Amino acid sequence: MLLILSFYYFTATTVHPWYVATLLILSIFTTYKFPLVWSFVIMLSYLAYSNANETENLWIIALEYIIVYSVFIWEVLIKKATIKAA
Repeated sequence: MLLILSFYYFTATTVHPWYVATLLILSIFTTYKFPLVWSFVIMLSYLAYSNANETENLWIIALEYIIVYSVFIWEVLIKKATIKAA
């Protein structure tokens, strides 16, 4: 369920910060930590409200998702492959 809902949020056009709470609850039952990382970096989304016209800085959003995708890829693909190889 965690991976399916994560895929849905990864492909969604809008992800509000409180959506990640469901991923956090589901991650309790797994060894994956990317939802925890996402719950920290999603706070960068609130920087849009600091602008006068409330527009998002896409560089900050890109940084947020690069961090989350990096941890996700490391945990799901790379870490899993090294465990199987050992």
